[in-house]
Amino acid sequence: MLHIVNGDCAIEALKDSGIEGDFLSWLDVLHDGPVPEGLSLEELSEVRADFIADCDWAVLEKAKNAFQKRDIVFRKCHEYD
Repeated sequence: MLHIVNGDCAIEALKDSGIEGDFLSWLDVLHDGPVPEGLSLEELSEVRADFIADCDWAVLEKAKNAFQKRDIVFRKCHEYD
């Protein structure tokens, strides 16, 4: 099973509780900044990485790389129960 959570601390709490499976930390504060509708996942990730870098919350390339890795796992979610 794939558990998609909001932040790494949630993963640790779930693991400590004995919940099994794979975990994906979304690592994006969607309540801040632009979340335009109608974009593909890749396009949205690009917009969000730019926003996060503009806020100095992460270096642009690191944000893009983290989102690309996240998106690869997310795209495979259909392989999980």
